[in-house]
Amino acid sequence: MCNGLNLEGSASFVIPFITFNGNLYKQMDGCGMDNPLSPVLVNMSMCKLEFDVIAPTNPSFYHRYVDDCLSKRKTNSTDHLLLSLNSYHLYILFTVEENPITTL
Repeated sequence: MCNGLNLEGSASFVIPFITFNGNLYKQMDGCGMDNPLSPVLVNMSMCKLEFDVIAPTNPSFYHRYVDDCLSKRKTNSTDHLLLSLNSYHLYILFTVEENPITTL
């Protein structure tokens, strides 16, 4: 996890337009996939999210690779971490893939 990351400043980003099948589309939110800064900005955002949400909940196991997160919880228990993550930002939605055989 990243500690103490401060993203309080404001930044100005150009909203990209793309064409697909002859139609022009405007990206409404997020980082453009063709923007070389996108991986850095996404990592900063995930670090901020970890600092605000993951650290206070202190899960027994949590690890992240880029934007894939792995955590551990008891079988048939409420996933409080998932609920906290999904309430962090309106446009960020985490999903769960459960492992039925209980091994990696």
